[in-house]
Amino acid sequence: MRPNSPGLAAFAVACALGDSSRSRQEYLVSLTERAQRAEQTREAEARRRMAVERLRIAQDLHDTVAHRISVISLNAGVASNALNQNPEKAREALGTIRGKLSDVVGATDHVAFRILQEGLTNSRRRSAEPSGQTPRPAISGCMRSYP
Repeated sequence: MRPNSPGLAAFAVACALGDSSRSRQEYLVSLTERAQRAEQTREAEARRRMAVERLRIAQDLHDTVAHRISVISLNAGVASNALNQNPEKAREALGTIRGKLSDVVGATDHVAFRILQEGLTNSRRRSAEPSGQTPRPAISGCMRSYP
């Protein structure tokens, strides 16, 4: 067999093409794996950010409610002590209690609304109708203005 035979050249070309094809396939597999890892990282980061935001909301709610309940407790003590000797002071303390209770209810309504809003937003992001349209969830009576 001669070193320049066409069979040897065809064999060399076939080997080179096979090696090139295998390398290309490995490259595509590595790109796919990298894209999947990147997607998982983005999803994990989004979950972490959501957890941090929920914790912040819970801490804000706790601080708000705890402060107002302390004010309510203090004014309830003032009202009960002043009821017989100073009815005007007792009335003022009861008015403060009423106002702080409204604040607590308003704050918890606002947080509940934010949690519901977050859930609806997440469900819209994760689902799509067959037509390609994103569903538009609606809850009657939940849209109120908050400070």
